[in-house]
Amino acid sequence: MPLITVVLPTYERLQYLPQTIDSVMAQSFADFELLIADDGSGAETQAYLDGLLQVPRIRILRLPHTANPGAVRNRAVREARGDLLAFIDSDDEWLPGKLEAQLAALRASPECHWSYTEFAWVDAAGQSIDWRRNPARTLFDGQVFEPLLRRRAGIALPTVMVERGLFERAGGFDEQLVLHEDYDLWLRLALRSPIKLVHGPLTRVRRHDQHFSRSGIPLLLSRARVLEKLQPLLSDARQLQTLRSERARLAADLAWAHGVSGRPGAVLGTLAHSWRYSWRSRAWYVGGSKSLLRSLMPNPLVSALRSWRAARR
Repeated sequence: MPLITVVLPTYERLQYLPQTIDSVMAQSFADFELLIADDGSGAETQAYLDGLLQVPRIRILRLPHTANPGAVRNRAVREARGDLLAFIDSDDEWLPGKLEAQLAALRASPECHWSYTEFAWVDAAGQSIDWRRNPARTLFDGQVFEPLLRRRAGIALPTVMVERGLFERAGGFDEQLVLHEDYDLWLRLALRSPIKLVHGPLTRVRRHDQHFSRSGIPLLLSRARVLEKLQPLLSDARQLQTLRSERARLAADLAWAHGVSGRPGAVLGTLAHSWRYSWRSRAWYVGGSKSLLRSLMPNPLVSALRSWRAARR
């Protein structure tokens, strides 16, 4: 049996998929299987995958289309044969020493049951993007739960390697989430094990206009669901206080998003729903008041205020 299963979900990504597969097959550590889980792609992608059926160490898992990356990854994990799982998306790439470096790091730190690497952004053509890391986020080694909860740590999915047992104990990806499903899993993994950081950008994460992601209110609602799910998992008083603070902050952000959309009813609904865990937060009161006021302002007044502020600058 292979030591590592590389889980690669894909759906209609022929523009990038061959480069991703090449980067996996070029790894200096060879005791792995590459499990490609296809989420119901069309004939062209299927023909390309057919050409890989006889390639050693590659297995193809064909699934009906779900548009649910977490569900596809979970299905692949159930077919995995390795004791370690490494995740990569079908538009990202690894440097050749990525798996070897992570495996060595985990063996040298037996208290850590998962790890991640630094990464570099590249564009659609594979060229490096001059992107500066958010100064509020740091690369943490060891206990990472609270930094993740406070959004002071960021972990890119294609950088992660995790022991299969830990993944299963944490419950895998939540298939009810189509956004933030990776962040949700990292929080649950961090509650059960410290993490090992491998320095060096051994992963190349691609940014392009075909990403399976959204922003705005759907993203905020998804994160709210992630934080709500954490409540019954925590017993430590400090962690519970941090969770309440983050949920209050997020509720204020969501109320503001509704306010900008001109939806006073949604603002009030958000504030009413979040009151029970936010009433101690001054930022929640301030943000909620501003959000309600913004939702009631007519668009001509908003435009006039923006013009006045621009003129003052």
